[in-house]
Amino acid sequence: PDLKYAHLLPFTRFQGRSFFILLFVYLVYSFWFLGPGFYGQLSALGPGLPLEEKGFYSGAYCVEVFSTLSPEGRRTKYLSLLFDVPYMIMTALIFEALIVFGFIALQKQASGWTGLLSLPILLSLPILFLAVDFLENSALALTLASGLEIFGTLAGVLTPLKFVMFSIVALTALICAIGGIMAKARA
Repeated sequence: PDLKYAHLLPFTRFQGRSFFILLFVYLVYSFWFLGPGFYGQLSALGPGLPLEEKGFYSGAYCVEVFSTLSPEGRRTKYLSLLFDVPYMIMTALIFEALIVFGFIALQKQASGWTGLLSLPILLSLPILFLAVDFLENSALALTLASGLEIFGTLAGVLTPLKFVMFSIVALTALICAIGGIMAKARA
């Protein structure tokens, strides 16, 4: 990348061919993880699963759902939380790459859009989404390990917050990507 964009590293590394490699790996991993993988197996473990797809839920409900799991079901839930980490990291990286792509393309066009965009704020959005998703997984793991409602309540608050963050980040990445494509088309 151009030296004036060096402060964007490592996000500028996922431009061009690298972005499509990341996207391919993400799609293959998603197909496995959400299908035959551990997350895809959760709905067969019992009613109420996966909790991550629900809106707000109470700590008592979370504890109740987890209490019905067999030892093998608990293992599958732990593994789904563990294997969600690379999934959420790749999701954040894709959003970061789209935001950087749009920002760089718009900067090169000296568009009026660049005055509206603050790159540090834009780049912090996928990181905030990643943090909320990680905290949600941590609260779910702590609920599963301890059986304490307080952790289930925390997870129940973080789940809808994760959906809100995902929506904001996805919309931001989409707007930046479209803006970048339009700027490149005008060049």
